[in-house]
Order: sequence, then structure tokens, then C-alpha cells
Amino acid sequence: MSKFDKEIEKLRNSKSEADFELIDKILKSLGYTHRQGKHNIYTKDNCENIVIPTVSGRFVKRRYVNMVLDEYDNK
Repeated sequence: MSKFDKEIEKLRNSKSEADFELIDKILKSLGYTHRQGKHNIYTKDNCENIVIPTVSGRFVKRRYVNMVLDEYDNK
């Protein structure tokens, strides 16, 4: 199991907020590009945009983490 896979498993087992850098890493591995606006917006051809707001500029709320994990599972 790679380090990346271990980070994702740790994220799945956690019930708290996640670090934005890990969420960014996951979405970029799925082929999304990051565009900074009022919120962090991720775009990909033929897919809906994903908006990830942050708390204190660093943390991502659990409901957005779950949304990213669902996207990762459906890749």
C-alpha cells in the first residue's frame, strides 16, 4: 500500500476535518485543476465543478471530505 493510499484510509477512518493540502492532492490526482476564487474551485472536462470552502484557510469540513472521497471511489 502506497503512502497516498494510507493517507486516504486514514482520512476515511477519521470523523474530523481534513487538511486542505490532502484534499487538493486527491483532486489533482483525479485530473482536476485548481482555480482560486472566493472558494477553491476544481474543474475537469465533462464533469461538474467541485467547490471546496475552507475553514481558517486550511481545513475542509467533513461533508466536503466525504464528497471528495466519493469522487475518488468513482474514478
